[in-house]
Amino acid sequence: MVRGIEAAAKGMITLSDKLDSVTNNLANISTPGFKRIIQNVSESENYPVNRVFLQSDGGRAPFMGYLGNGSEISTQAVDLSAGGLEHTSSKFDVAITLNNNAFFQVQTPNGIRYTRDGNFTLNNNDELVTQDGYPVLSSANAPITIDGQNVVISSDGSIQVDGQQTDTLGIVSLDNPSLIVPQGSNLYNYNGQVVNASNFKVLQGYLESSNVNTVREMVDMIALERAYESGQKAIVTEDNETGQMLSQFRI
Repeated sequence: MVRGIEAAAKGMITLSDKLDSVTNNLANISTPGFKRIIQNVSESENYPVNRVFLQSDGGRAPFMGYLGNGSEISTQAVDLSAGGLEHTSSKFDVAITLNNNAFFQVQTPNGIRYTRDGNFTLNNNDELVTQDGYPVLSSANAPITIDGQNVVISSDGSIQVDGQQTDTLGIVSLDNPSLIVPQGSNLYNYNGQVVNASNFKVLQGYLESSNVNTVREMVDMIALERAYESGQKAIVTEDNETGQMLSQFRI
């Protein structure tokens, strides 16, 4: 009985964690370049059981088999499918197309991080930065300075200012979604090998939209909430049966 309660409780914790992920996806529907998080749930290891249970009539019933130990998050990955394109006309807005594994590089206090959010601007030092003020890095892993009025960002990421090429956006490829780790602020860390991206196209004056599908996430949320309620009912049932068994126990 206790094992059943433990398994149900562990399953509810797993469902709660997955519900948090779905909620976070929904909260970022309007975040440029946001990629939804996918979590897969699997059953934990089963334990062999060889016990004797008391029956309501006082008899004893042997039980041999396996009892589950609840569920757990087995894998987590970033969904790299492309979002839509939004035309903004801003000369500092850029979107990466054709290559879903390609990311911009930005410098943060915790090291280089990666993003698909090309909603950039200039700081007081004329450096190209994210909305949180993190410098966008060039192909040479250096901050990009834009000192001029006429700014053209070509499809290969090269930057021309007043007719002169000054820099190139540092765009890299993160090829394994399971190694991409969300860091907050629409940034990601990568636990694999980072390589220069190829076969991509940069569009100036556009932003990539979030790839979150509202209907899909809402359906998942409802299913998770119902499964969580089922876990609660299972715990109550197990608790009641345990109480009945103890009340009938005779030494």
